Amino acid sequence: MRKFLLILLVPLLLILLAAVLVPVFLDKDKLLELASTELQQQTGATLTVDGDVGLTVFPTLGVSLGDVGLDMPGEDQPDVQARSLEIGVHLMPLLSGQLEIESLAADGLVVTTVSTPSEQDEQPTINTSELSDAELDAFYEKRRRMLEEAGAASAEQSPLTLPLALNVASLSITDSRLERTDVKTNETTVVELQELKARGLNLDNRAIPLKLKLRLVRQEPVELALEGKVQVSQQDQAVTLDKVQVIVQGATPQPVTLQTSGTISIPNQVAELQLALELAETRGAGSLRYASFESPQVD
Repeated sequence: MRKFLLILLVPLLLILLAAVLVPVFLDKDKLLELASTELQQQTGATLTVDGDVGLTVFPTLGVSLGDVGLDMPGEDQPDVQARSLEIGVHLMPLLSGQLEIESLAADGLVVTTVSTPSEQDEQPTINTSELSDAELDAFYEKRRRMLEEAGAASAEQSPLTLPLALNVASLSITDSRLERTDVKTNETTVVELQELKARGLNLDNRAIPLKLKLRLVRQEPVELALEGKVQVSQQDQAVTLDKVQVIVQGATPQPVTLQTSGTISIPNQVAELQLALELAETRGAGSLRYASFESPQVD
C-alpha cells in the first residue's frame, strides 16, 4: 500500500514543484521571446502581440497572448489575426534551455486572403490521356515550377499548416473565420471555422486524428462536419485520407454523409478518392478522380 501511495505522490509532487519553481526562474516575456524565436526559425513567420501577455502553469506550461498577429514570409501572403492564442511548451526541454511547442490553442482567428491573377489561371486544361509518360512528367514539372514561383507549393508558408511544421502535439482553433476576396469579381467568400481539433501534427506521414466543423456563409449556408485521420508527407508532397467521414447539411434538403479514403497530390493538384455516400434512403459507392489541370477535370 505504501509503495502504491508513493507512486501516486511522486508525480503530484513534481507537478507542484514545477508550478512553484517555473514562474520563479522563467518570466512570461522570456518564454514569449523563446516561442517567437522558435516560430521564426522553423517557419519564417513573425509573431506580433498587441494585447496582454500572461504565464500559464496549469494544465499546460506556456503563455497566453491577446490580440495576436502573424506576418507570413513572402509576398501576397494572407493577413492573420487572432483574439487570443495560447502556446504550451514541454517542461523538461525548457529547463535545459530548449523550447519545444506542445500545444497551440487559438480563438477568434481570422485569416484574410486575396486571390491574384497568375499565369496558371490563363493556362487551359489539357486532355492528359493523349500524353505519353514522359510528356505527362514534363507537364507536371512545369506546373510545379509555376506553383513554386507563386509561393503556393510550400506548405510551411501557409498559416494553417504552421502547426504541422512545428510538430505540435495538440491543436485547437475555435470561433474563427477564413475570408478570401476574388480580385476579378471583388466578391468575398467567408468560411466560419467553428471548431478544429487535431493531435500529433507532423509532416512525416504519421496519422493525425482530426475533427472539424465549419460553415460556408452565403444566402443558403452550408455546414460541414468532418472527423477521421489524415497523413501529410512533406517528402512526397501528398495528403492521405483514412476513412474520413464528412456530414454536409444545407447543400441538399437532407444531410449528406460521405466516407472517403485516398490520396491528394499537392503539386499536381490531383485527388484519387474512394467514396461511400448516404442521402436519406439512397446509398452509393464508387471512386472519384479530381485533377485541376486536366480534362476531364472530374472522373
